[in-house]
Amino acid sequence: MGNMPLGATGGSYDNLRVDTQIAIGSEIFTEITVKEVVLGESLLTPGLQTAVTLQSFVYADQPKIWGSYKNQPLVITMNQPATKYSMFVNQQLYRIDNRELDINVGQTETLTLHACDQSLLNDAQSLVSKSWKCTMPSEVVNYVLQSCAGVRNAVIDNAGPARDYIAENIHPFQVVAQQANVALYEGNDPSFLHYMTYENFGTHYFRALKKLEGGSPVVTYASSEGADVDLADGGAAINFSFPCDFDYLSDLLNGLEGGNSVSTINPFNQGGSLFGGSIGGCGIGKGNHKTAITNSGSSEQQNSCNMGVEQYLLLRQARMGLLEKDKIAFRITVPWNPRLHVGQIIGFTWPGKGRNAGVPMYGSGSYLVVALKHNIQLGGYATTTLDCITGNVG
Repeated sequence: MGNMPLGATGGSYDNLRVDTQIAIGSEIFTEITVKEVVLGESLLTPGLQTAVTLQSFVYADQPKIWGSYKNQPLVITMNQPATKYSMFVNQQLYRIDNRELDINVGQTETLTLHACDQSLLNDAQSLVSKSWKCTMPSEVVNYVLQSCAGVRNAVIDNAGPARDYIAENIHPFQVVAQQANVALYEGNDPSFLHYMTYENFGTHYFRALKKLEGGSPVVTYASSEGADVDLADGGAAINFSFPCDFDYLSDLLNGLEGGNSVSTINPFNQGGSLFGGSIGGCGIGKGNHKTAITNSGSSEQQNSCNMGVEQYLLLRQARMGLLEKDKIAFRITVPWNPRLHVGQIIGFTWPGKGRNAGVPMYGSGSYLVVALKHNIQLGGYATTTLDCITGNVG
């Protein structure tokens, strides 16, 4: 079994060992040892990060020609008999690196395999050159993901308003990113994200941060302290920390505190406006000041739809600033749980002691999972680490 966390005992954790098997194409690897499997999701990435580090016997009867495995399916099967948890990954092997001969008597080499979903490869080799007339962002995203990027599974929430749009021969995921920048949830919230999870062999999401915040906790974890931690308790935290409780300066720079401003100009009627605040300090506007072209009030005369810059441009940067890596409010490592995904809400309880027994400590509450990493180590010791922001971001 892998190294145990400091200050904790294994309890019956051996019963929760994860059995892992890998194959490339139809070939099940023999004479190898899987040292580590790492699988990651992030709300900020429309792809999945999968890496397998292994040791392989060098002088086999049929030496492995690693170059022949380029763009072959990498199949990873993970099973935990005690909980019946399982995870099955089938992605394309796009890179092998860090291959070196081990200094030992086992005559082995260590290397790392990297795999990604086929849709990421499709995006890399595809371009979109197309125009849309008064079309909802969600409709553009649905067309591009299905028809141009070959996405197998996608969950696309309705997003407005209808706009004119031209994709100027760019990659499909770039089109989706541009639509996320202007799409509004329920008419006023510019917080759409394009991300991906391991669900159903890989699922793309186009969803608003505000909608994610409105979910209920899928699981609640409790703090566990001292040397009597039973890691086999699926609801117990192996460890946890609070990387950032608040950052007022960053909130000011992003416009979360105090707001932003935008100046618009309409070339058609020569009109101009200032939104989001007047004078800040010695300048015009406040926070992050942006300048944009608008067709507000003249869209009908121009035979087009309203560009809507006044609705999304003020708030988008502030909303996305909540997801920055240095804004992670809560990090928790728990026993492996492949049913957890980014975009979900988790709960955390931290009861007080002594005179405050039963009173929740500061840090208890609900959190939105922004990034996660599954880590399966040699011997089957497996954990899931979650990076979260406060659950009331909406």
